[in-house]
Amino acid sequence: MKLVLISFLFCFSLNASEIGLVLKAKGKVFKAFNKDKRVVDGDVLKRKDVIITEKASFVRMKMLDDTVITLGPNSSLLLQRFQFTNKQKRKFSIKLLRGKLRGSVANKAKKGDLKFETNSVSLGIRGTEFLINAGDVTKVAVLSGKVTLYNKLDDTVSEMVAGAQFISIINKDKSKFNSKLENLGEGKIKLLAAKSIKLRPDTGEVALSSSADGEESKKLKEVPLEEDLFLGDMTDLSPSKELSSDKRDYLFK
Repeated sequence: MKLVLISFLFCFSLNASEIGLVLKAKGKVFKAFNKDKRVVDGDVLKRKDVIITEKASFVRMKMLDDTVITLGPNSSLLLQRFQFTNKQKRKFSIKLLRGKLRGSVANKAKKGDLKFETNSVSLGIRGTEFLINAGDVTKVAVLSGKVTLYNKLDDTVSEMVAGAQFISIINKDKSKFNSKLENLGEGKIKLLAAKSIKLRPDTGEVALSSSADGEESKKLKEVPLEEDLFLGDMTDLSPSKELSSDKRDYLFK
């Protein structure tokens, strides 16, 4: 894998559309419009790629700037923009279309240069680790560093630090929503901050480990796969704020 990555970086100047590599793909992982060919370890990622995972599947990707993205099961994301000069000077925008994502941005960037988005939120990232769920219930948790969150539903901006969680709920006809910021408990942060993800194909479960290499089996904790990347998806929020028809058309067309 090291030789592949070195070759990939060397060849980047020859093909600037190539922006990352697949580190690990498990289960059914595809690129949009090419479901006959599965994404596998070592595949090259390009701008405008749409990556799709199905049930009991996940993919971990590493971008040119060392940003690592893990896409959970039943999820899809768009690598919509990526400009790279070096690991400290780059701009990108990545959209989680649906499902669950873990992002780890190792190298700090200028404010506004790195963005992760869903239909309802936009995250300004400088150097941090975070989780996103995208759907009628949108959730963001910050595990380290800081995140600037723009709530597209009501045009508000919030600064989130490690241990903070944002929740937004949109009702089925997308006419109403509600959202809030809250602090997560220490126990939940430890679970969410797990460093590894391993698929158990026989049971449909993954193993999360608090150790970076994930080698020590005694530290493994098993959770149902659909709960991976975001544990405890329950909330008492109910939609209450009106969403204008213009805003609905713009965000959810």
